[in-house]
Amino acid sequence: MLGSNRPPALAVIMPVYNAEPYIAQAVESIRAQSFEDFQLIALDDGSTDGSLAELRRQAEHDDRITIISRPNTGIVDALNEMIAYARSPLLARMDADDVAFPDRFKVQVEFLNENPDVVCIGGGIELIDSRDRHLLTPPPVRGNTQVQAEALCGRTPISHPAAMMRAKTVAAAGGYRRDSYPAEDLDLFLRLGEIGNLDNVPDLVLRYRVHSGSISVRLSDKQISKMRLACERAWQRRNVTGQFRGTIEAKPSSNHTVQSTIHLPIHANPTARALSSGISRKD
Repeated sequence: MLGSNRPPALAVIMPVYNAEPYIAQAVESIRAQSFEDFQLIALDDGSTDGSLAELRRQAEHDDRITIISRPNTGIVDALNEMIAYARSPLLARMDADDVAFPDRFKVQVEFLNENPDVVCIGGGIELIDSRDRHLLTPPPVRGNTQVQAEALCGRTPISHPAAMMRAKTVAAAGGYRRDSYPAEDLDLFLRLGEIGNLDNVPDLVLRYRVHSGSISVRLSDKQISKMRLACERAWQRRNVTGQFRGTIEAKPSSNHTVQSTIHLPIHANPTARALSSGISRKD
């Protein structure tokens, strides 16, 4: 644990920006994990609401929480800063508006211990709305071959906030790249997949929150462009001919979070899948 000479087995990296409505639930779901040998590194990226105050309140009750607070720089710089700070052999992503299932870390750590060739693991996710109502439970993509194939055509097969990665491999891959935002997850997964295997555990590991502030809603066109760029770079590195299949056309109706026709990366992330299924709700 943190008081010993060795680092914890797992560092949880959680960027925080104006997440006051959800952050207490997110942090409490981490503190309640059945796997206890972790450090939660929460970086407050210049929040203007009560997020930092809530983080400090949580840290008063749990010495496994480390808080970094500074002016806003954006999620990519925040992620790389937390990776550089961490000393654990494993890194787990977590978003400040999601909820981890109690055994998330346990099942993912066990899978990585049993499969040394796997460098990044995700898992099953349940989509929820801003009021914790169930939306969808898409089946996780399983097996390195299928996960890699999905990634190479622009369909991010591992949910970013549900990912657990080997720290040495993330460092070898060069971490997150600023010019890939807001598809920094797909870009990193493709580079990790050139070093080792990618997979998902079959277990539900995360309740993924869909709301109007989601990047997939606010920056859908830019995200698709960056996803395509990540794929094109990977095709060139791997010397393969690829086909980008990360978009569909969806026309949400009046009760959806998006009010016009947009092109969505349908399998690229859970938010897009929820919107295209016609089940995302307004706050």
